[in-house]
Amino acid sequence: MNGRTVFLLTLLAGTALLATGFSGTVLAQITVTPTQPPVETGEGAAADAASLLAQAQVAALEARSSGLLPTPDNPGWRDAIDFGEEARDLAPQDLEVLRFLAETYSALSWDSRAWEVWSAYLDAGGTLDAAALAALSEAGRELGYARYSAGDLKGAGSVFRRVLELNPRNVEAVTWLGRIALEQGQSRVAQRYWRRVLELKPGDPTARYYVQRSRQQLTFGAASTGAFNDGLAAYNAGQKVVALEAFTRAANVNPDFEEAFSWAGRVALELGRPKLAERFWRALLARNPEDPQTAYYLTLAEAQGRWGTPAGRAFYAGQELYNRGQVGEAAERFVEASDANPQYPEAASWAARSLQESGQVGRAVRLWERVVALDPDDESAQYFLEVARAQQGLGPEAVAAFNEGVRAYGAADLEAAQAAFETATEGDPTYADAWGWLGRLAFEGQRYGEAEEAYARALDLEPANATYRFFQAEAERLGAQ
Repeated sequence: MNGRTVFLLTLLAGTALLATGFSGTVLAQITVTPTQPPVETGEGAAADAASLLAQAQVAALEARSSGLLPTPDNPGWRDAIDFGEEARDLAPQDLEVLRFLAETYSALSWDSRAWEVWSAYLDAGGTLDAAALAALSEAGRELGYARYSAGDLKGAGSVFRRVLELNPRNVEAVTWLGRIALEQGQSRVAQRYWRRVLELKPGDPTARYYVQRSRQQLTFGAASTGAFNDGLAAYNAGQKVVALEAFTRAANVNPDFEEAFSWAGRVALELGRPKLAERFWRALLARNPEDPQTAYYLTLAEAQGRWGTPAGRAFYAGQELYNRGQVGEAAERFVEASDANPQYPEAASWAARSLQESGQVGRAVRLWERVVALDPDDESAQYFLEVARAQQGLGPEAVAAFNEGVRAYGAADLEAAQAAFETATEGDPTYADAWGWLGRLAFEGQRYGEAEEAYARALDLEPANATYRFFQAEAERLGAQ
């Protein structure tokens, strides 16, 4: 029995004692401390390396059994590393020694050391099982990220490429390589990596985004695309001034980058810089004259530039609410716009109209008076001012229903108009205009009996109204035929 065999039997005995709980005095008797091995070659060096490896394994076993966190500062782990490295000095190509050290550094999350020793293990002819591949990949990921964070894109790329060579299905490595290639301006390389990510993770939103970004970089150039994405990052972080500068830079670098113009125009509006926004939206509209969204934002920028940002913003907010059928809420925004700039005719007109439609007749009168004051020749405004004044004293629900009926009639929705005018007369039976509209609907629908009755009710309320008198007589005559 040689010395190595005797030592290994002693090691196994110590391991067994640890497993059964006898880790105190007995184990202490076989615990050793690092010593500087003599410089040897050949069989003597190999034997000493094996002895040192066994001591390292015992130290690692003790460290694991201590319950302390695995760190290089833990004396047990420190001994394991020291014994292992001494063994490696004597046998640099020994696969068992290299595997032990690689696993130990991985257990300690000492990633740079783990990566170096796993690489040496492979160079010496070692093979990777699933656990070893996972440990090497983890070390590579952390080391690659550390180099990337330090700005060493080339060094990070070399690590991730090595991981990918060893594990072609490692999504993280492919992802990082795609990102690094993109940042280095290597658009086609980046596209290849991101398409590979999509193969490994079909439908992955991040990969889809970066495939699009790679195409974008190919189309508009790395400088313009880089500035654009800097702008997106700044905008998402709430740094709108920085975002506007980046989007402006992207647009200036490549005048064909329409999305950069769009974002620059949008953020300029949000920052209250309508004149600058107008420049971007006008340039976009010149390229896409039929695009309704671009046309909308240009008119918004022009309105803010002409009437002031608060008035322009409130007016277009009112437009959006009105188009969604939220007439009452829209009215408040239009009033806000008109009050912000009383010279803004469209704001005053829309405020008066929406107030009247929502039954707020008294407020509508004030706004129609403002519209007429701005343009005394506006016959439509004068008419609606008269209507609003006539509606004063009527119930707001009845007025709102009446205005809804007029709007439904204009949209050719005769059934809705009929229902609205009936609601108006139920809400206020003295509402002559509502009875008149019911007569008109019945007459146009050749329901002459209904028409005669409705016009009669309207005429009772307004005996001097010649229109009601004429159509009542016509309805009576046609109904008798």
